[in-house]
Amino acid sequence: MKDYCTMFPEYWRGKYIGDCCKLHDSTLSTSSFYKCLRGKVDIISASIITLGGSVGCWIKCPIQMLKRI
Repeated sequence: MKDYCTMFPEYWRGKYIGDCCKLHDSTLSTSSFYKCLRGKVDIISASIITLGGSVGCWIKCPIQMLKRI
């Protein structure tokens, strides 16, 4: 199985979030990522994971993120 959640576990408190990470990797969409996570984990966890994922995208793919603005 591929690790879609770069530097983060695929499972969060027993819930698989790898599909949300895969969506985020392909779209770079913070809102879609958050909405996917909210369907699986609590609001605080979803917010923190989304923040981390967004920062990670800016570090990993800055040019693509600038194009999205």
